[in-house]
Amino acid sequence: MKTPPPSCLSLQPFRRTGIDRPKTASLCWLTRLAAIGLTCTAIAGPTFEEVPDAGSTPSTAQPTTGSGPSGRIKGELTANADASDFEDMFLICITNPEQFSATVDPVATQFNSKLWLFRIDGTGLLANDNDAGSFPTVFSKLTPVATDGSGAALITPGLYFLAISNKDSTPTSAGGAIFNDPTANGTEVSGPDGPGGGQPIQGWTHDGTAPGGTYAIDITGVKFFSPPCEIACPAGAVIDADAFDCLPFDADPNGGCSEPGAPTQNLGSIAPGSYRAACGTTGVEYSGGRPANKDRDWYRFTVASPGYLVLSLVTETPAGPPATNARVTVLRGSTCANQVQIATKSANACPLTIGPIPVEAGPHAVIVTLDGTLPAGPACPTAYVLYVDERPTAFDACGFPTSLPCDIPHLLPGCDDPFCCDLICTFDPTCCDDAWDAVCANGAIAFCPGFGCSEDLDDDGQVSGPDLAILLGQWGGRGSLTADFNNDGTVDAADLAILLGAWGPCT
Repeated sequence: MKTPPPSCLSLQPFRRTGIDRPKTASLCWLTRLAAIGLTCTAIAGPTFEEVPDAGSTPSTAQPTTGSGPSGRIKGELTANADASDFEDMFLICITNPEQFSATVDPVATQFNSKLWLFRIDGTGLLANDNDAGSFPTVFSKLTPVATDGSGAALITPGLYFLAISNKDSTPTSAGGAIFNDPTANGTEVSGPDGPGGGQPIQGWTHDGTAPGGTYAIDITGVKFFSPPCEIACPAGAVIDADAFDCLPFDADPNGGCSEPGAPTQNLGSIAPGSYRAACGTTGVEYSGGRPANKDRDWYRFTVASPGYLVLSLVTETPAGPPATNARVTVLRGSTCANQVQIATKSANACPLTIGPIPVEAGPHAVIVTLDGTLPAGPACPTAYVLYVDERPTAFDACGFPTSLPCDIPHLLPGCDDPFCCDLICTFDPTCCDDAWDAVCANGAIAFCPGFGCSEDLDDDGQVSGPDLAILLGQWGGRGSLTADFNNDGTVDAADLAILLGAWGPCT
């Protein structure tokens, strides 16, 4: 076990959840993290200059490298001289979401601008054309919360992509435009409410020949991006109950299903647009100089309503660099007997990001540990900060309590499976705006997992005689019946026609 610095040894034990545990080292660690967080919060700072030309997609974005807080980004769009240079994208590290802003300087900028903020996975978050606070200026400003009613907000610290473009550029994904601003003056701070808003950026469209020129963006709440990642424990985070406790044969107070009683720590309830964080340590634990165990930290949480989870893990080994084999695993269910793994990832990345993961409301858990068999390191205590962030479904009509089945046409917009609904409405928004008609239902049957064989009443993989017998047994019945395929409240000839139309193997 790594010996804490001498300055840590004088700290007193602290009381947590009614149990006294000697945590002098973890207190020192949290004090150090708090200090890092304070020094990283940027109100103003040095300038980063675009050298050479920044790209316009996440794979070609230019990291704003340096040291300490960052206050300004300067560059140039050579749109007239270079037909491909209508946008510049930068990788930035946001340390204080509440204090974040990005403002185009009207004195140092020579063109009509737009600003765009993307998550580390390339999906859109916020956009602005004209700053409402200084209208009729043609320059742009991003603030942490969208003003268009979409609910989009910058909540979690971490790595993001900030892009600037001229007024004719629009970012697009496989589904189309990522953002939509219907205001006459373009003054809203937009969320990703365009038809392609749920998918990562793939490129840009250009609707004119607006010129470029030099620009400057003033930013707050941001530090320079300087790998390896630094970690800062946010206020309100759950603290790992065995942080810095690197003895392999101690009872693990959050060891989950590998410990008697399956002890876990509670992150609380997570609703779309909110996040929870945990700060702790993991790593290989040694006994007699030999690797004996890998620490596994289990956290439980409740998903308040359907949405998409994105988890980010930042690690720091005792030697300083991030762990190359950190692993995050997400489970659905409340007990060891009924939990099902829904996602897992291990990567040499900082931060390690997993998601978006579609999740239903209910109990879930996340495990933080290391990948690989012993003795694959690094050693305990490897510090980490885990963020669990839920994002809403893209369409309000999806998964609404009164929504009807996705594979059955009906007059109401949307359907009951939020993720199938999101998928279909991304390609045909009328399914969520007007009615879930036959085109929408057929799309669900063709493209959504779990649909297309509701007529298989005995679950044998085909629609055949036994299913017909079940339908005839329910003939004329009313209420919630499995053979009421068209959801009209009774089993009759219409349902028989649906069953006969599906006759044969399920596909």
